Amino acid sequence: MRRYFYFWGTAIAGLLCDQGTKWLAIAQLRPLDTVPLWADVFHLTYKVNDGAAWGILAGQSHWLRWISLLAGLGIVVWVLTHSRLSRWEQISLGFILAGAAGNGFDRFYHGYVIDFLDVRLLRFPVFNVADICISLGFGILMVAVLMKPAE
Repeated sequence: MRRYFYFWGTAIAGLLCDQGTKWLAIAQLRPLDTVPLWADVFHLTYKVNDGAAWGILAGQSHWLRWISLLAGLGIVVWVLTHSRLSRWEQISLGFILAGAAGNGFDRFYHGYVIDFLDVRLLRFPVFNVADICISLGFGILMVAVLMKPAE
């Protein structure tokens, strides 16, 4: 397991951060709807999303939960069958797993994903820590793959 330390460490830390912030959003934001931290720029806004990213596939949470589960399992199998992953590849895949697991857990437990980060300056859809993990993971993975020396 030490061979996969960065993968599991990143995945567990990301998942705990995602679920912890969603728990806080449920407890503190749901009753208030929105809290402006910087008016018209950045708010904390409680929203539920029964679709995928940017609200596409709205109302499809019943099968999106299985896609999240399959994606997470696929990542775990990939990592466990590729023992020569670099530290950055492990970290990137750990972030992606954390995001898939975090939103997947929401879909199974709540029936929808909890979003609360609201960047109004860019008119960006409300998102959560799992979404950040997935985006960060793919960004790091792209850089890691591009920087990897040819074998």
